[in-house]
Amino acid sequence: MSRIVIVGASLAGYSVAESLRKLGSEADIVLIGDEPETPYDRPPLSKGFLLGTVEEADTRLGDIASLGVELSLGSTATALDVSARRVQTANGETFEADQIVIATGARAVLPATFDRDLVHTLRTLEDARVLRASLARARSVLVVGAGVLGCEVAATARQLGRQVLLVDRMDGPMRAVLAPRFSAAVRDLHVGHGVDFRGGTVVTDLRRERGALKAGLSDGQWWRGDLAVVAVGSRPCVDWLAGSDLHVDDGVVCDWSGRTAATGIYAVGDVARWAGRRSEHWTAATQQAAVVAARICGLAPERRTLSLPYVWSDQYDTKIQILGDALTDDGAAKVEIVAGEVGDANFCAHIIRNGGGPGLVAFKQIRSFAQMRSKLAVA
Repeated sequence: MSRIVIVGASLAGYSVAESLRKLGSEADIVLIGDEPETPYDRPPLSKGFLLGTVEEADTRLGDIASLGVELSLGSTATALDVSARRVQTANGETFEADQIVIATGARAVLPATFDRDLVHTLRTLEDARVLRASLARARSVLVVGAGVLGCEVAATARQLGRQVLLVDRMDGPMRAVLAPRFSAAVRDLHVGHGVDFRGGTVVTDLRRERGALKAGLSDGQWWRGDLAVVAVGSRPCVDWLAGSDLHVDDGVVCDWSGRTAATGIYAVGDVARWAGRRSEHWTAATQQAAVVAARICGLAPERRTLSLPYVWSDQYDTKIQILGDALTDDGAAKVEIVAGEVGDANFCAHIIRNGGGPGLVAFKQIRSFAQMRSKLAVA
């Protein structure tokens, strides 16, 4: 093939281009991005960048110039013609290709009752710039949503010395990825650092009053402070694919190797639903990119190229790592504590279940986690 268009200058999109070059592809590659930024890494945005220990230059992904790709930044894709393999952008440009890779990622969502002008979300580098400046002026912060991102923002705000109220409609933090026993360890970690955590709580009212924010909570209490950050989830960026005839269902539907039902069209990263599952994690984006690049180059990647889902999060001085399925309650699976103690927020746990995939959870225990992960990979 002579021309490959990658729609989305995300980690996944950048990684496809990088993987193609590593495999020796000499094709013309076009990388289209709706932000005016060269590709950057998102994980530092909620941690080091907000803390001021990481600057913008530190977030950039490799040397984009060395890949010899054509960049079209600040260019939002608006339509895809599958049969012609043609991408249309908002600024009137048209890009035709032999192969197209969709890597448009996801966007932050807000509850319908929230006024966007009153709250911050954190998805892009520009979001992080604005939030970093606002945190510098704030004394008290409300974080709505105690998933991985919300917990990281809450931890960062506490490290900056801000008063933090963290609320979530579920009973514990990170419950979307952790069973209650491990979620409780996250809760204790935050409470131990001075965070006011309210589980089973939603924000019923949010307004600006006499120069401050005022939030009504479902427990009947009111919070008054300076800054509100909402981290309640994201939605894949697929609106531009309307009318393309691609199968879209919570992301672009693909087989296990990123191929859509349309010849020559692939999807990777947060926007892609591979074999029935959409994974919004760093490792998944890079692994998927490598598989798709191999497909485009005419190679035949094996399923084992894709490892178990892996999530990590740095909160305070604790690295939390999750591999595979860590949601099952202890009663439905055997949980073996490989090292440390859960109550000390310093442990590695191996989750074993009959007929299902394994799971690992670790707080701080980096070496034990790596050893167990290696054993599971061999098995």
